[in-house]
Amino acid sequence: MKYGGATPQDLLLEFGKITGKVQEAQAWVDQWNAKIAEVKPKIQAVVGDQTVSILQPYAKGIYAWGNKGARGGEILYRDLGLKAPALIQKDLIDGEGAGANLSLEQLHDYAGDYIFTSNWGWDDGNPEVVYESKVWKGLPAVQKKHVYFINVDGSYYNDPISLEAQLQFIVDSFLNPS
Repeated sequence: MKYGGATPQDLLLEFGKITGKVQEAQAWVDQWNAKIAEVKPKIQAVVGDQTVSILQPYAKGIYAWGNKGARGGEILYRDLGLKAPALIQKDLIDGEGAGANLSLEQLHDYAGDYIFTSNWGWDDGNPEVVYESKVWKGLPAVQKKHVYFINVDGSYYNDPISLEAQLQFIVDSFLNPS
């Protein structure tokens, strides 16, 4: 099975067939769809027509994510139907890519009105190079405090346990900001 070639729900159903756990897989998908149906209109009311991006600083720059590379992208863009910045939509959602390298100078083109972010976590890059930069601090999302720091360890995956935690974080970020 190609990673990113199907939705996490479709992959789970396929794993259910392979393992003889079709009913359990379908039950999770049904519960997931019910949760999404409950929170989607509430989140869409908060976000409206504004854009959302997922950005991770790493040693060589910043990585932007679409709807194929976990980190909540499947939930934000596919399940909740939130709008991505134009370049993320073109390259990472409509296109084949899961993620894209970008430089600090390109950040304005990829940054949404709301940003989910965390340090990459796989290298020795210092995220403060990005987070303390004038470019980052000048982003409207940063100035409006529409930046949410995701748990890097729980964001890499799109299995049911990870998706549940990511959804809870997304709901809390939009509906219960601190």
